[in-house]
Amino acid sequence: VHIAGYADMLPIRQRPPSHWPYDDLMELGAVMIERLCERGGISPAEIDYPQLYDAFAPLTLFWMELLGIAPRGEAHRIIAQ
Repeated sequence: VHIAGYADMLPIRQRPPSHWPYDDLMELGAVMIERLCERGGISPAEIDYPQLYDAFAPLTLFWMELLGIAPRGEAHRIIAQ
């Protein structure tokens, strides 16, 4: 396996542990995708078939939206088809 790049998703702002808003998650996800693409030498448009997995089901939908596979707030409709 060739690993082209990696990235982490650390909070931009410190918040209480119980605070986990959607906008913060989407902001961090966008930063992470930017880092992954930069380090891997690709753009999101070059990703034909991403293998998206997350142990918390809604995050997979968020990744689809952040990668441009689905418009924001519409990933669940693509999966339902």
